[in-house]
Amino acid sequence: MMTGDKGNIKPLLLKVGVALALSFAGFLFCRLRSRRVKPSLHPPTSPRSSDEADSGRKPLLKVEIHDRGTAPSCCSVVSAVSEEAGIPRASSDISVVSISPRSKHSENKDGLLLPEFDEIVKDFDCAIASGGVSPRKDVGTPLDSPKLLVSAEKDEHAQEIRHLRNMVRMLRERERNLEVQLLEYYGLKEQETAVMELQNRLKINNMEGKLFTLKIESLQAENRRLEAQVADHAKVVSELEAARAKIKLLKKKLKSEAESNRQQILNLQQRVGKLQDQECKSTSSNSEVQLRLKRLKGLEDEMKQIRESNMRLQLENSELAQRLDSTQILSCSVLEDPEMEAVMEESERLRQENQELGKKIEQLQADRCADVEELVYLRWINACLRYELRNFQPESGKTVARDLSKSLSPESEAKAKQLILKYAKSDGIGEKGIGRKDLVLECIKQ
Repeated sequence: MMTGDKGNIKPLLLKVGVALALSFAGFLFCRLRSRRVKPSLHPPTSPRSSDEADSGRKPLLKVEIHDRGTAPSCCSVVSAVSEEAGIPRASSDISVVSISPRSKHSENKDGLLLPEFDEIVKDFDCAIASGGVSPRKDVGTPLDSPKLLVSAEKDEHAQEIRHLRNMVRMLRERERNLEVQLLEYYGLKEQETAVMELQNRLKINNMEGKLFTLKIESLQAENRRLEAQVADHAKVVSELEAARAKIKLLKKKLKSEAESNRQQILNLQQRVGKLQDQECKSTSSNSEVQLRLKRLKGLEDEMKQIRESNMRLQLENSELAQRLDSTQILSCSVLEDPEMEAVMEESERLRQENQELGKKIEQLQADRCADVEELVYLRWINACLRYELRNFQPESGKTVARDLSKSLSPESEAKAKQLILKYAKSDGIGEKGIGRKDLVLECIKQ
């Protein structure tokens, strides 16, 4: 845009320069012309007859009439008048050049002068027409004497000089106004170039803003993709931790069941040994032997069932271990190397948290076992109280169920067990039934 503005300014400067050059050439031509015509324009000093005045005025009128048609004669007359009146030559020459019809025609024909100069020339022509300086009117008015002719010519010259001075002053004011307008025009051009430059900068900034918005959108898309990957990774890690926790619970369950099964097997073996001893010792009744054999077979069946459940739990544990290994391998293959360390640290942290949770669970189980023991103890006391209320009259100085503490302690537990054994013997349940009940209670405690 700056190059376009410069290209528009150059033809304008060229036109102004050509107009000034033509004006200066006309000025020089008028000066040369005025020097040639100057001696013939002075009026006669001595009085003459009316015929001589008329004959002397006719060439002057012819010259003035000729001035209306040709530019050089007009220039010579105006220059002669300006020299007689003492006006500076430059101002008169400028005014004459500006009102020359030939120069006006040539300027309008070539289109080199500005419209303001054409307006000035039109104003000058109108001022001449309104001022009444017309040679044709002078031709039609006869003069009586040479003195009147000289005085009339002097008045006309003085009036024309005043008019030309006014025109010069007006043209100078116009020139100053045009210079101010030209400066304002140049200032507006500079402002326009500055505005165009600012617009270009604004366009560049807008393009940069669009590029930045595109970059932001791409970064946001990348961020969403990474967040999706992190969410998938967190899901896999949570599944892995859940599988590990389940495996640990199953291991603990398997271990507890194995311990309980081992204890039951030992108890059963002891009972089998006792039964075998009793078989060897007592052969009194076949019915009792058959009953014991049936009990032994039942215990063996229970042992088989316990072993089968143990094997089933071991198989489930191995399957869960294989699944854990496969999930670990899958998570390692999915994750990239830089993220592997973070995943391992996260898994280690989760493992520690899992251990802490396991300890808490063990503590809760221990608390639950204590609650179960206390519940069993309270049931014992309740059974003793029901028995005492139903068919027992307490003896003086002996411990009864009402004297026992509600809180569980080793002493109170022993006293409650003694009362239960005592009441069972009194009802005829016997040693064997009490032993079986004790075994059931011990299993409940475990």
